[in-house]
Amino acid sequence: MNFKGVFIAIQKALPLIADNGSIVLNASWTLYGEGDVAGWASVSALHALTWS
Repeated sequence: MNFKGVFIAIQKALPLIADNGSIVLNASWTLYGEGDVAGWASVSALHALTWS
């Protein structure tokens, strides 16, 4: 999962979504081990984007 790719895809999709439409982001914490800092950072960024 790459945050930049998801962010760009959302930007491109927004004009195409009808009023009151929604985008569902699915990010799982269980995919990454303790040493996978980049994976944790991407998931954390997606969670932050979802809540903002």
